[in-house]
Amino acid sequence: MKLVRTRFALLTLIIFSLFSSGVANASYEEERMTGKISWEPEEISIEFSDPGASRTYLPSLLWVEKQMEGYSSTRVDRKICTSAPLSNCAIDGYRFVYDAIFSPCSTPSSLNCIESVWGTSQSGEKIQGQLVEEWESPNHFPGVPSLGLPAGGGSSTWRIPNSNGTNSDLFALVAGERGSMGNGKDDVAHAVDSFAYLQPVEILPLKSGSNAYTNFQYPDGPGTNTGFSAGDGANCFIFDKTRCAARATFSTAGRFGIKIRYQNPPQEWFRSRINDPIISVTKDGASYVVEISGEPLVVPFVTGVTKWSNLSPETQAMYPKSIERMRAEHGNSLWLGGESGKNALNFFGGWLPILNDKATAMKSHWTLNSINLPSIDDKMRRCSDSKYFAGIVSSNATVYSDGAPILNASSEALEYQVAAPHFDSHGEIFSGIYDLKIQSNVARCIYGFTDAPIKATISVTSESETTRTSTSSISESNGFLNFHIAGFSYSSPTIQVKLSQQSSTAMPSNTTPSAPMNTQDSPANQTAINSKKAVKTILCERGKTLKKVSGTKPICPTGYKLKK
Repeated sequence: MKLVRTRFALLTLIIFSLFSSGVANASYEEERMTGKISWEPEEISIEFSDPGASRTYLPSLLWVEKQMEGYSSTRVDRKICTSAPLSNCAIDGYRFVYDAIFSPCSTPSSLNCIESVWGTSQSGEKIQGQLVEEWESPNHFPGVPSLGLPAGGGSSTWRIPNSNGTNSDLFALVAGERGSMGNGKDDVAHAVDSFAYLQPVEILPLKSGSNAYTNFQYPDGPGTNTGFSAGDGANCFIFDKTRCAARATFSTAGRFGIKIRYQNPPQEWFRSRINDPIISVTKDGASYVVEISGEPLVVPFVTGVTKWSNLSPETQAMYPKSIERMRAEHGNSLWLGGESGKNALNFFGGWLPILNDKATAMKSHWTLNSINLPSIDDKMRRCSDSKYFAGIVSSNATVYSDGAPILNASSEALEYQVAAPHFDSHGEIFSGIYDLKIQSNVARCIYGFTDAPIKATISVTSESETTRTSTSSISESNGFLNFHIAGFSYSSPTIQVKLSQQSSTAMPSNTTPSAPMNTQDSPANQTAINSKKAVKTILCERGKTLKKVSGTKPICPTGYKLKK
């Protein structure tokens, strides 16, 4: 399928990167902007956004489902279940599926819970968050630790004073696990996504007559098919019977962190909307403890309306039905383009010229999701196997690949695809930021390296093969390779980080070494990954906007000046 590439931010890179930097002055109006919907004949709407960027995070849910005969794999029969014990809800031929929101930990040994939340002041002082409340959820369900099924609780709000400048210091946290389980006595839960979404919020009343909460109430046991709507709650980050926790914005460059306990081991790879993430996954008794910190990122939210005839034949072919049938079956023409995967990237490429290559709104994010193993290629999966944590990728792209970086056999570079508009919602060029952290032993296994010194070559080029302005840093510490690229503009640049070593004997590619990484100096175009090389961080300002820049010789981006 031929994609429109004019100013299309489709990056093929080994360590991909993208677009604008950390925190900006996102307004409440932009933070709460929702997708544009047209009811006019022959018009169709699109929305590209992160989960929760413009829609409510759903509460905990436990249901049973099965594939319906005569339909594709996406058509299933689902019935809500809140009964205990699980045997009251089991149906032959159905499996259990769950979205479990974690409650704050009640004891140091609690499983599947939030242990702590924190932020930093502008001076860098760590400020521990204080739990305000766990919000009521209509679908709480009990966990079954012996089967690995976590309990489904409610989202929580936390107060972190002086952590967010003059903006809200009240934060909503939605963290937990998604997965499935058979209905036999020997079946156990299988997690497919470990997630955490942190967002400043403002508490507002739900509109009069809202049915946002009651639409999530269901009878015990298998009942009617799901078909719920969040009602007025669709504009809330979280909500209960009477209140809406509406999105506010991150307004400073401070760091935020969380610590969560999981009974089931998370996937080996994570993706995030966190600038300069520092993450660890450790085993502590019966729990796998995930601790992550970093700065929030601003991500372009893209939505728009056009006539069906304005879409190219290639883009029209990506839709499963004609616009007439879609409108007849769904009642409107809003199409959710998604945030990750080949389908999202293709839709974004087809729509971007129609949307004038410009973001509709800029929304601040601090999110973490595990990457499901089927989306990782065979070599990456084998080299990542049996590790609590193999790596994390982070970007402020609008859409991106749904897996970990993939090794391109011909270029010998790890590749990842991302896409975003060339301009932000204010018409300014959107410059990029990208982080990749990968366990050094995983990188050696992928490349078949020995424990000899590793070098890395970084380049940022556009379609015209010209080098783009950017800053980058490479380091190795605590057994991980750390890559950070930021501050570049693009039409559709390619960022490549290629690892190499001069060892005469390569390690077999099915081997994972345990030796620590060695370091050495190297020529200018091949930078040795050297944990001893100092990486400096400076603080730059443009009006009230603050931005951190890291590197061996960091400089402020155009329009910014060094904060004194």
